[in-house]
Amino acid sequence: MSRMEKLPNLVDVYQPAKKLGTRQLPLVVDSNLTLVMDIKNSNIISDSQTLSNKELNEYMTKLGVLSPEQLKASLQISKTALLEVLNQSVPCVGCRRSVEGLYYQLLSFGHPTLDPIVVRGDGTITLRPEKHSYNVLANIFHDHAQRLKTLIDTQPKRNKKSVRCLLHSLDWQRIRPVTPVWRDIWNCMKSDCRKDICIIESACLYATLENYLRQHRFCGECRIKVVKAYTLLVEEADPSKEKGYVPALYSGIKRCLQDKHIHLNPKTEYITKLINRAEPELLGRERHAKTLEIAQEEVLTCLGICMYERLNRLYMRVREEERTCQLFAAVAVHTLHRSFETVVEKARGVSQLELLYEEFAREEQAKQKHKEAKKSRRKRRKGKALCEKARCEFAPDCLCPAPGKPDGVCECCSDDSDSREDALLDQSRCSSDLWADDCDSKELCKCDTVPD
Repeated sequence: MSRMEKLPNLVDVYQPAKKLGTRQLPLVVDSNLTLVMDIKNSNIISDSQTLSNKELNEYMTKLGVLSPEQLKASLQISKTALLEVLNQSVPCVGCRRSVEGLYYQLLSFGHPTLDPIVVRGDGTITLRPEKHSYNVLANIFHDHAQRLKTLIDTQPKRNKKSVRCLLHSLDWQRIRPVTPVWRDIWNCMKSDCRKDICIIESACLYATLENYLRQHRFCGECRIKVVKAYTLLVEEADPSKEKGYVPALYSGIKRCLQDKHIHLNPKTEYITKLINRAEPELLGRERHAKTLEIAQEEVLTCLGICMYERLNRLYMRVREEERTCQLFAAVAVHTLHRSFETVVEKARGVSQLELLYEEFAREEQAKQKHKEAKKSRRKRRKGKALCEKARCEFAPDCLCPAPGKPDGVCECCSDDSDSREDALLDQSRCSSDLWADDCDSKELCKCDTVPD
């Protein structure tokens, strides 16, 4: 995704008891946090385009041949039909599994995530009844195949040899995006989401701290100092009693000792400062913490790493879920259109394939007639040329004499009958099956025998 593409908004913290709005879905960040993602601006389904009158009239005609029951049946598909098209169209196995997972999520909870596409309780996929008008269907089905193809072609690839997309590859999991990326996802979050994303569990912080100490090869003494600074933050009720402790370093952090987590200040300036502190430390090198103050700073660095990695993970989840919704909608629309066209063709009593076959048959018949007419004209011209050579006054041995005719003109030389020309052609064949004008002499054939 380029920097110019806008990410979906994170509008609220998900609460199961609260119903989601249109084109919203729950986004799982981790086991302790689920946010609500809004995909209204993600171009999931195009149902408000400006179409030509020709295309609108085409769908009006199609709906005119269907009864209400037929229309309803045509605009519903099964899970099997959806997965069949999905497996044929989408090469990435990770994307296919994500789409199938979204199907089961919509089936279980009935979220209006892909409105007007609905997954009903019996597992069928359909469009809301209010969207069964010809103009809405024309908008939804417009360029449906091209939309799906474009979505597949523009999918970020890991490399040319792999069919997996970048979002579902292990390479993507190891990528650490540059600082502006976390800003992008941070700017997409409402205030309530920011507050919850800034809650850091003690266990998560300790795991990050352990990895940090090992990566930077702290000596034993310094390691004890850093662990002590961590304990003062998450466990000690009154850390100010500890000698060397600097309260100002932990200002802006609210501690919940009983729940074993801490709340960071959700202001952008504070998070920016925290992540800027952590960013240079993402590369490993040997470090020391000889004083408690320095140890506290190292704990702050680990907090910055926690936030950096959490926002990075959230960024990836948002992109993955948005892509999954786009694929689900595109495949569902493509499959619904195919079902709709099949029912329309059946109602008309003749399929488009049969109409196309009839058109080809008419064209072939016209070509055949033209070919026969051309052959007939060529045959008549050939007969005329032979008659000119076979006039009785120049060829006393003519094969078709006509006694009583003036000037002794052959029967075949008369212009009043095409059948006579054909007769001359038949009689002008020699036994070697050569025409008279094909003989070497270029004169009338003098063969003794003429086939009957």
